[in-house]
Amino acid sequence: MGILLDKDRLSVRLVGSFLLLVLMTALAVGLPAIWLMQGQLDQQAWSLIEQGQRTAISLYEKRYLELQNYAILTAQRPTLSNLLESEDLPGLRGYLLTLQEGANLDLIEICLDQQSNIGTLTAFSACGMPVESQFIKVAGQNDQQAWMIARSPIDGVDGEVIVGQALDDDFADEISNQIGLEQFLLNQTNLVSSSIILPDTIRRSLEDCIVPILEGHSRSKCTIADQDYHTTSSQLAEEGWSLVVAMDISAINLAAKRLIYSMSAAIVIVSALGVSLGAYISRRISKPLEELSRTAGAFSKGDLNTPFLAESKVKEISQVARALDNARLDLIDTLQSLELEKNWSENLLASVVEAIITLDETGRITYFSHGAERLTGIFTEEVVGKHIDEVF
Repeated sequence: MGILLDKDRLSVRLVGSFLLLVLMTALAVGLPAIWLMQGQLDQQAWSLIEQGQRTAISLYEKRYLELQNYAILTAQRPTLSNLLESEDLPGLRGYLLTLQEGANLDLIEICLDQQSNIGTLTAFSACGMPVESQFIKVAGQNDQQAWMIARSPIDGVDGEVIVGQALDDDFADEISNQIGLEQFLLNQTNLVSSSIILPDTIRRSLEDCIVPILEGHSRSKCTIADQDYHTTSSQLAEEGWSLVVAMDISAINLAAKRLIYSMSAAIVIVSALGVSLGAYISRRISKPLEELSRTAGAFSKGDLNTPFLAESKVKEISQVARALDNARLDLIDTLQSLELEKNWSENLLASVVEAIITLDETGRITYFSHGAERLTGIFTEEVVGKHIDEVF
């Protein structure tokens, strides 16, 4: 295992280089791609929210114009004037209820000097509210505590007609269905209505969305009932009233996570392919080199019969193998030539009748010819390696 992971091995270096190159390429391409796609998704989400914000405000304005028209039409009805002149209060209330049901209103009220609350609701009266008020909030009520109202003077009578739309959760849900996003209405720091139906305990979590709005941020991110939301806010026509549009970004977060997982899986797969390719290429290169190394080892031990063969399509490796094999053949030729010269020299010396003795620098006998054997009666095996003084 240690040999396989030896950092100095060519195969290890090639595989490591391929892996590093693949990872660097994947990260260089993948991380910016993920960042750009997440930014694009986030930008599209904000664009959708801002478009929904403008649409919601338009729907509020449209509803207020409808209320104004209903107020004008109601104030101009002759039947209303006749009932007021006859002071038929039961008939007047029945008539107002009929008008309310037909116009899909939540409130129709007649404000007179003598009677300030002749209308379809008895729980409260919008009479006496500032004339410029478009929105009113009735304290102390849990349901339908906020209203959008419109006024119109009654022809021929000292009074006015007030029609109203309850700004409750049902109305918020109606607006939400039309814009495809969640929305809730704020009055100062109080939550008036919301299309997000939550228990009272969880409803308080909307405060996380309200605080940035009160601090002047038109965009914010918050968590409602463990769900992440992007929100935008804008002021309505009347000061103190804010409309907030929220978008559940769970799907966007899920898409971003899937994108990261997909990109990570792609990086792992490409890295594995890169390592496999590196291992294959390194094997194609290192195997012939290993064969050459083994042959060279045998060559250094005197084996000149094994040729240098390297089955490789790499031109340089083939050139090295041919050069080594040519050197082997040249060495064989040289050794054969030396062997011939040696044999010739030995035959020459053997044919000389006189005694020939060669010594090394220390005086030891290195060669003892046949002539010396005949003259001294001593065999070569007995004297080679001995000092001359020991023999003579």
